[in-house]
Amino acid sequence: MRKKLVLVASLICSILVIITILSSAQAQKVTSTKDVCQWTVRKGDTLWKIAAANRGNTEIRKYIYQIQELNNIGSTIYPGQTLLLPPGK
Repeated sequence: MRKKLVLVASLICSILVIITILSSAQAQKVTSTKDVCQWTVRKGDTLWKIAAANRGNTEIRKYIYQIQELNNIGSTIYPGQTLLLPPGK
């Protein structure tokens, strides 16, 4: 009985540690709204073109990935769509 109790307590502690790690990692992904800017997609725009115009010194593929993560999108964008852009560094 005691072994079972220790096992359950260990399992609960492990789960709490994992949840804490995952929630802190998720919180770090969020960008402050004061740091982002908006971009309205125009006909002919691509993520590559938008990234090239706004990325600063950030590597372009990394910046495209950041745009996709910030907007919860894949690689397809549409004219009239508003995108949030992370700050270029």
